[in-house]
Amino acid sequence: MWSAAVVAARCRKAKCWAHLLRDSYDYAKGQDADSERLHFHRTLHTLFLEMGIALDQVQADPTGRERVYDEMRTKLWRFASEHWCTWQCQQLAERIKKYLDDLVVWLIDPAVDPTNNAAERALRGAVVTRKTSFGSRSKRGAHAFARMLSIIMTWERQGKDFFSTAHQALVDAYSQN
Repeated sequence: MWSAAVVAARCRKAKCWAHLLRDSYDYAKGQDADSERLHFHRTLHTLFLEMGIALDQVQADPTGRERVYDEMRTKLWRFASEHWCTWQCQQLAERIKKYLDDLVVWLIDPAVDPTNNAAERALRGAVVTRKTSFGSRSKRGAHAFARMLSIIMTWERQGKDFFSTAHQALVDAYSQN
């Protein structure tokens, strides 16, 4: 029997902590030491570090992971529910409340990373290609590029060489006709 936390972890996507912390940092930049925005950022960053430390202590124990998940989810909700005066803090607090489960899913599911850095790195080549080639000139071209990139990335992750795999796929397709 799976707990509600485990089911939520298996069915939901994660939100990236790096983006949340970067936005919080940007709002806090250049603020006085006693500003609300700086306090918000420091507290949020400390909470994130606390989550990682708590998780390290129970890594292999599913019951411990669930306990950490519940505790940290509650702490993050309480933090976001505080009375924030500046619109920047209010905006980030609402974002935290809206995506609360997506922000803590990594605490319950070992397969989930707290950031989406791996996904962004995987897309980096496509983004550079799109920017340096000034994008696709048509919707059809954009779709073709997306499909081809999907095939290339899938084969790469499967450890297959693009040229030999593509050649074999073309030979197989031709011989069926």
